[in-house]
Amino acid sequence: MKRGQALWLAIAGLALLLAIVVIGALGGWRGILQKPAAPVVAISVPTDAVDPLNEGRLVSVQGNLESTRPPLDENLDIVAHDAVVLIREVEMYQWQESCIGDSCAQSPVWSSTLIDTEGFHEKKDHANPAGFPFASARFEAQGIHLGAFEPDLDLILAQVPPVARPLRVSELPANLAASASEIDGHIHVGNDPLQPAIGDLRISYQVVPATTTILEGIQQGNRLVAANRRNPM
Repeated sequence: MKRGQALWLAIAGLALLLAIVVIGALGGWRGILQKPAAPVVAISVPTDAVDPLNEGRLVSVQGNLESTRPPLDENLDIVAHDAVVLIREVEMYQWQESCIGDSCAQSPVWSSTLIDTEGFHEKKDHANPAGFPFASARFEAQGIHLGAFEPDLDLILAQVPPVARPLRVSELPANLAASASEIDGHIHVGNDPLQPAIGDLRISYQVVPATTTILEGIQQGNRLVAANRRNPM
């Protein structure tokens, strides 16, 4: 074989090897021939009617988020007018233990979860209450709708940020209001809000307002659901 032919065969072999590597990196022949996926862009639709032709598509709906009955916290008899979700956060002043090596220290903190003192390494007569009188919770309105659409709650919570809802002592039941104080929009339940004692409570609220908003979701019937909950086609 002549030297020139051998050189061309070596170059051709190298080119073939390079082509195989490139094709593999692109997902094989199917990856090369397949058209790139079109970007998913929500189409804007009116709020007053649901178009069946948009079934399963990502749609954008702008309008007034409303409900037939506002959310209600039945435990404390707190109603949130002009809201579709009411979020109650309850914290209790409790003992907490922190350890570094064999050295442990206990100090009081505000916590929304119950801290079990039975597991403390050092026993110093520091005991937390056995439980919360009422815990953090979320309350939703009834008949939530955006025009003709009924958006799922998880979609609303993901796209409409909650805002603080100040709480007043006058709104509380009489038995709770007797030992309650207003501090920066939340309620302290205890003898002295400046010197809290173990077992004292701190109660605050947030709401997802019933307001003009834009929601994007997959249209399923008259529902709007999150894109990751799309029904298989």
